[in-house]
Amino acid sequence: IVLINQPNIELIKEDLKIAIEDDYSLVNVTYYLKNNAYTDSEITYGFPIQFIRNEVQYELEWQDDYLPEIEFILNGYELEIKHQVDLSTEEVEVDDYGSVDMRKSWHVVDFSVLKGATAVLNVKYKVKNGYEDWSTTKNFFPSFGERRMSYDFNPAKKWGDGIVSNFKVEIDARQVYGNGGSLKVSGLQLINESGIHTFSAKNFNLTDSKELNISYSNEAQKLSNFINEHRVSADKMSISATSNLEGDYRPNNLLDSDLKTAWVEGKEGNGIGEQVIIELDDYPLWTIRWSVLIPSLIPPMARLKRSN
Repeated sequence: IVLINQPNIELIKEDLKIAIEDDYSLVNVTYYLKNNAYTDSEITYGFPIQFIRNEVQYELEWQDDYLPEIEFILNGYELEIKHQVDLSTEEVEVDDYGSVDMRKSWHVVDFSVLKGATAVLNVKYKVKNGYEDWSTTKNFFPSFGERRMSYDFNPAKKWGDGIVSNFKVEIDARQVYGNGGSLKVSGLQLINESGIHTFSAKNFNLTDSKELNISYSNEAQKLSNFINEHRVSADKMSISATSNLEGDYRPNNLLDSDLKTAWVEGKEGNGIGEQVIIELDDYPLWTIRWSVLIPSLIPPMARLKRSN
């Protein structure tokens, strides 16, 4: 893949939106391209998808779940992807993260822009973020690493003189924060407002810009999902308590997989001595873990009984 300058095609606006969804990034970028040439311009356009590989994927070819969705739309009409070029892994220095192994998958389309006209090119895709999760025989619970993604501005630098009149970036991390996670961004100085990170500029020089790198932790969400997948089914146990607060604070709330509900003891004072009793119906118990969001809601005491 060789990027060629298009001096007569001016990038008058770029709008990049990235939404974090579990282990994936949903990317939606829109380019407004004006043809300042005296003739129509025929363009072969290549767009790179970057993937940070991990130890498990070292020997694997590009997998379908890395990029389950991608489409190119010009002026409201979907473009046919002519071909795909998967490049081998290369070591790349990433700000704040050190060296990572990166591989790229280029997707190529053809389109034309009439002389004097403005075309709207929209690229949408869903890419799996790079991460390393580990599980060993020494711990029942797996370890979940941070998720990473990188966005390459290089193709956009080849339009016109490399300067975009209106430039905007938005990263929607509300799901990450809502599940108790954290997020870091390098390459641009973004402002965080209620979980949406934004950057905007006029006459932004793309030739001086770095790659946009995002890393985030969703360990709390992944661990919660793991516990729910491996928990004892409700028909194999029953639950009761020595007391509960008036209202919807029943002990059954501990088994409904809803983090918005809770059991709260109903005695005066600190609840010392109050108990939750979980009775298992001939079920092999491997491990016990309390998943609590607020420390003050930690049950004072829990007792398990097993019936035959």
